[in-house]
Amino acid sequence: MLAILLAASQTATAPTQATEDTDRTIVVTATRLDATKKALDACIVRKCPPDQEVAAALAHAENQFVEGDYKAARTTLHGTIGRVDGQAKQYPVAVANIWRADARISAHLGEDRWVKSGQLQAVDALKAGLSKTDDRVLLQRLQVADAFMKQGKVDMGLAGYRKVVEQAKDLNSPGAQGTAMLRILLIEAGLAGLPTTQLNPQARYGASDANFRQAKASAAALLATTDPQLSGFRDAAKLIDARLDAQRGDMRGIDALAADYGARKQDKAILLYAPLMNDRGTFFDPARAGLLTEQDFDDQWVDVTFLIGSDGRVKEVETLRESPKLRKTWVTPVLDTVSRRRYAPIVLADDLDGMRRVERYTMTSSWTSGTTGTNIRTRSGQPRLEVLDLTADPSPKTSAARPAPTPAS
Repeated sequence: MLAILLAASQTATAPTQATEDTDRTIVVTATRLDATKKALDACIVRKCPPDQEVAAALAHAENQFVEGDYKAARTTLHGTIGRVDGQAKQYPVAVANIWRADARISAHLGEDRWVKSGQLQAVDALKAGLSKTDDRVLLQRLQVADAFMKQGKVDMGLAGYRKVVEQAKDLNSPGAQGTAMLRILLIEAGLAGLPTTQLNPQARYGASDANFRQAKASAAALLATTDPQLSGFRDAAKLIDARLDAQRGDMRGIDALAADYGARKQDKAILLYAPLMNDRGTFFDPARAGLLTEQDFDDQWVDVTFLIGSDGRVKEVETLRESPKLRKTWVTPVLDTVSRRRYAPIVLADDLDGMRRVERYTMTSSWTSGTTGTNIRTRSGQPRLEVLDLTADPSPKTSAARPAPTPAS
């Protein structure tokens, strides 16, 4: 089972199921919802070790999340969090994993306060059982900075990234250093108008020439590093640098990268270019998106599937699953943007016409309190998208994907 809730996945043994339709075959690798619940319940009854319960809870919460029951998934995680409380010294990674998963689900629910809290709890868990020089502690600090960024606290987020850069240099941790430098570049690229995974991809942020120059300077700084262990980050900086130029109409860098990756015979999906989601309209205005009340932000999710051809072009973009209450007005720009992505050319098996991907998009809005003179919670009214890749890749050359586990009957 692909652990979509974690950067470092913890998995449970699962059978493989397959579903077919007349157009394509999608291989589904998952455990049934009732099976993951049974496994978690059995683990709790026999008082299994904390790391085993965490793995079982993550597997079940993931199933609930994919089924669209975000609140139930969070409840599952909270139950295990309560039982593993105080076990971080002996099981730092497991405890950090479940707090991180809670933060990620909280983001899809618009629970911003718990996003930051969960990431901070993950830092504390890792510090309790790992050395201060362990890369995982520094990398988790980056996710705290990510939480600030998602809440629009740009200065605090950038300050967090820069602190990790300096700490990583002092501790001779090139992995953490490169990751933090890349985060800074991604943020500054977002401020320059480039959609990134760290900033809301729909936001323009009033991009200016100064923003553009700063982003180009950060790309140049990362490209100027010489540590061999930072070579992958330099490749990423080259890509972002080309995307910045593409955002201003200069596609020469993207074309050069596509030719370079094509010569390397890549068999992985590497995104080279994604247009802004709102460059064909302001659909994120709540009224135009059909999102008018607090209730309209509940259960607003859709799974989008598409194929990446051998030339890196996207085709067959369509919705695979959707929430019962879906307001489809906001989905159209998502499908349009996905269709205009540019990936690096890929090598495919002879019997495939593309690499299939599945992504979950959730339209949400942050919960706030105190805006009406009371402590009653209300939605901020500013929509945002949260995105998770649901693709399962047992082999890079297959079109395997997991649209959903089989629900309990």
